[in-house]
Amino acid sequence: MSGKHDPALQAGAPGSIDLGGRTYAVAQASDADLMEVRRRLKKAVPSPLKMYAALVQDADFRKLPKRVRDDLAREAGQMRLRGETPLTAELVADLLQEPEHCAYLAWVLIRKLHPDVTYEGLRETITPDNATRVFLALHEASGMESLGN
Repeated sequence: MSGKHDPALQAGAPGSIDLGGRTYAVAQASDADLMEVRRRLKKAVPSPLKMYAALVQDADFRKLPKRVRDDLAREAGQMRLRGETPLTAELVADLLQEPEHCAYLAWVLIRKLHPDVTYEGLRETITPDNATRVFLALHEASGMESLGN
């Protein structure tokens, strides 16, 4: 929705999104908003040791030379000791297209202008069938698209 009658523009928001039959003004994503979402996503990323354990189950992994497998095991252990959680931009984009995380992003960006909105309510509306569309719409409506984020 756009134009001078767009409630988002009237509220000073960069855009709006339609969810569950309701139009919400979407606030511009602040650094604090992005950090809050990132903290939540980091909790969803498995530890390096869990990722390594899953890798070990892969038949192709067992075909790698022992030296390579040992190096990967050592690196996973070192990452765990350093407390590193690999959270790349690509992984963030993938996670935010899952309903649970997309709903959280929507809640963070919508709650400022719609205090009555709950995460649980948005979670019911955002499904595997529409999560990618909602993520892309939030990305555009919040102004993140113009920043190249």
